[in-house]
Amino acid sequence: MSTVRPYLNAVAQVPEETDNLVFSTGFAVLSPESEEITSRYLYWAMQSAPFIAEATRWSNGVSYPAINVDDLMRIKLPLPPRDQQVRIAQYLDVETAKIDHLIAKQRALTQLLDEHSKSATYQILKKSVYGAERLRLKWLLSKMQRPVLEGSEIVTAYDDGEVTLRSNRRLDGYWMSSDDSNYQGVKQGDFVFHGLDGYRGAVGLSDSDGKMTPACHVCSVSKTIRPDFLALYLRFLGGSGYLKNQSMTVRGDSMDFRNWQKVAALSVPVPSLIAQKEAVDQLTELKSREEEVVASSTRLINLLRERRSALITAAVTGQIEV
Repeated sequence: MSTVRPYLNAVAQVPEETDNLVFSTGFAVLSPESEEITSRYLYWAMQSAPFIAEATRWSNGVSYPAINVDDLMRIKLPLPPRDQQVRIAQYLDVETAKIDHLIAKQRALTQLLDEHSKSATYQILKKSVYGAERLRLKWLLSKMQRPVLEGSEIVTAYDDGEVTLRSNRRLDGYWMSSDDSNYQGVKQGDFVFHGLDGYRGAVGLSDSDGKMTPACHVCSVSKTIRPDFLALYLRFLGGSGYLKNQSMTVRGDSMDFRNWQKVAALSVPVPSLIAQKEAVDQLTELKSREEEVVASSTRLINLLRERRSALITAAVTGQIEV
């Protein structure tokens, strides 16, 4: 069981035939000490709502709340007779497998949708740039150095292309710099290319005023190209692996484009503004349809997860007979 963020319910059972495994100290490895409790029942009981609530209550910390093993051992579990434990475990094995199958089918659907979307994006962009002149980004983007206004919030460029205030998405889970004196200002409408994560899709137009890490290139855009078209095309180059191949420097799992000259040397096709608009409109419609299907699938998966959790709790706490 993961002792960090226990409300995420990260519990697994190690197969009996598996030996010589090592777990990080962020996990508690539990084994039944008597024949009064079966290992499989313990696995399901630790996923019941009362247990998760107690583990969460005993946790300490804000960003990464965790429960220590001593407090974990204080939590009480319902202990029905052994034969009933076996029936409960067998029942949950069968019923949750059905739910897990439905969840897997929904995930497979979204995966197929993502593959179709990538293919359609390629075809739309390929058609729009056919025969277009290629220009280096140094002729299309002008790097700016905006001052940081007092009281500015942090703006982040995300891998999905959204460039917005962190407070609009989430505030936890970030590595926080101890010194933001070298940060730069950014305004709504500025074009942003993340020097470390741009190849993964962190390219877009800022929807907010604020301040950003110097790892990002904040730019104005030439009138010869639509900013939204350029962002879409660069994100496509990132997803296709082209940008990754253009960078010879690796920092962690990032490709390093913090050097502006490296970004400025990249070239992109520049079709007519009419062709750019048509491509943007088509891709926007494509994304809207995809988001609608994904949202519907996500809602269904969440409902199935809720059903799974409720079923486990009901069986472990004796609310249903099995």
